[in-house]
Amino acid sequence: MSLEVRSLQQLGRYPRPQTAAPQHGVALPLGPTKRIQLEGNKPVHAVAARVERHAAGLHRHGVLDDCSCDLDEPLDAVERAAQIREQTAEAKRVQEEKNQRFQAVLQKRKSKRAANQKEKENSGLLQEESSFLLDNLGCDSMDSLKLAERLPPGPQRIRAVQKAQAAEERMRVQLRRAEDMQNELEREESIRAQQEAKEQTEKKARQERAAAIASMAAAQKAASEAEIARAEQDRARGAKQAKSARKARFSQALHLKLEVKVQEMAVQLPPLCGCPHETNPVDESYPYKCASNCLLYRNPQAYSVALGQVLYAYGVIGSE
Repeated sequence: MSLEVRSLQQLGRYPRPQTAAPQHGVALPLGPTKRIQLEGNKPVHAVAARVERHAAGLHRHGVLDDCSCDLDEPLDAVERAAQIREQTAEAKRVQEEKNQRFQAVLQKRKSKRAANQKEKENSGLLQEESSFLLDNLGCDSMDSLKLAERLPPGPQRIRAVQKAQAAEERMRVQLRRAEDMQNELEREESIRAQQEAKEQTEKKARQERAAAIASMAAAQKAASEAEIARAEQDRARGAKQAKSARKARFSQALHLKLEVKVQEMAVQLPPLCGCPHETNPVDESYPYKCASNCLLYRNPQAYSVALGQVLYAYGVIGSE
């Protein structure tokens, strides 16, 4: 046999030599639904595929093809499933029985503890028991630690002490956190109060500065207005005084002129009123020398009217 033919036979691409004439059409049962034909190593269903062998079935008693299957495997699986269900049901029943026994024991201990507590309250005596101490380890950490320390030496006491210490540590951490939170809140409140006080102080200072500026401006305005009013009064007073001075000078000049004219005309003027004084009617002090009940008393206007009438009557004025 040539090397090429041997290589093709090893690769499965060349028919192997047959030592004996096979029986055509003979098929071996390899499973419930599949069979394989010995001739040409082909399946009976004439599928164009080559059946190969691999190491997955080497652990079996016989070397079978991939298309074969074991008829005992489904039965074994059903039996195992039934066994598993039975074991599960048995374990569940055992667990339920344990739970019932535990609940019964727990209820019995609770009733016994309640009776003992009632008896202790009635008698005023506190009797300490291990079960009572273990069941009351969930209270305050210090009480739990005291109760645990009164337990008899052993694993229960160690676990109880560890549990009480852990509870105490948790309580201490919670208290520290609560204290830190309270301190933080107080600090924030203090900062907020300081800020509010600072804002109020600044606001009050601003208001005071604004009020001072407003009062200063009002004082300056009032002072300027008073100064202006005084200046106006001074000007008015000065103008009035100047007018009075001009009027007095004019009246004085007029009276002097009238006196000179009366003297030149040699006219004897009669008195302007019936007051007993011998003042010349042309004299401007005439109304100030009259009696208080006289019409001319401190009345320059009436005096001027009366003097004008007399001067006109005697021809001193109005003759030209």
